[in-house]
Amino acid sequence: MRVFAAAAVGLLVAASIVVALRLLALHRRTGAAPELLLGLMLLLSVGVGYPLLIAADRAGPGNVRPLFIVSTLAVNAGFALLFAFTWRVFRPDAAWARTLAGAGVLTLLGNAALRCADALTEAEVRIGNEVVAESLLQTTPVLVAYLWTAWEALHYHGLMRRRARIGLADAAVSDRFLLWGLMALCVAAGVLLNSVALTFQVEILESPGVLLGSSATGLAQALLLVLAFVPPRAYLAWVRARASLAEA
Repeated sequence: MRVFAAAAVGLLVAASIVVALRLLALHRRTGAAPELLLGLMLLLSVGVGYPLLIAADRAGPGNVRPLFIVSTLAVNAGFALLFAFTWRVFRPDAAWARTLAGAGVLTLLGNAALRCADALTEAEVRIGNEVVAESLLQTTPVLVAYLWTAWEALHYHGLMRRRARIGLADAAVSDRFLLWGLMALCVAAGVLLNSVALTFQVEILESPGVLLGSSATGLAQALLLVLAFVPPRAYLAWVRARASLAEA
């Protein structure tokens, strides 16, 4: 089961890096903010932060602290960018969305500062044995960020799908919102699963059920990311052919 989980994490990290680099390359051509925010979010949180956190968990005493600090900063900065991305893309003119995004960013950056301060002052860096309160302080804003972006993406997908039916929108663009929304829900499911396991003092790496659930959500995230941002031509053709049949 651990081999399956490691493979799922590896595929997710690889897919996130590929998509992030593609989005950042697109930003260089267009100068648009959404590509920059989302590309940096994926690169920092999944491409850099998660691998370094895993490395910190397995590193010797002399390397744990710097690896943990860098991974903490990368992960929290990445998820802070997700709040900014969701606000800028879906609700740029809404005061409540700007307030929510700002609160999310401040919470994540504050949490990163606290974790780094603890890592610098405590005799031992806690990685896999955090107390419940500390873990929830980290996972709650992440859960909010992904549930919010999932809601907005799926809502926008519904609007775009109706427009696509009458030829006013591209079916592939509509499908991209659906895939992003589903990907965000998969992340939220994985975060919630691990949080519940920690609350009930279940060892995540020792529980086959938790490992299976986390691995399944990780594989789903990787697949949905690739289909949304690096889709094969055959998939795009299938999406547009299905839309044409719906219009007939």
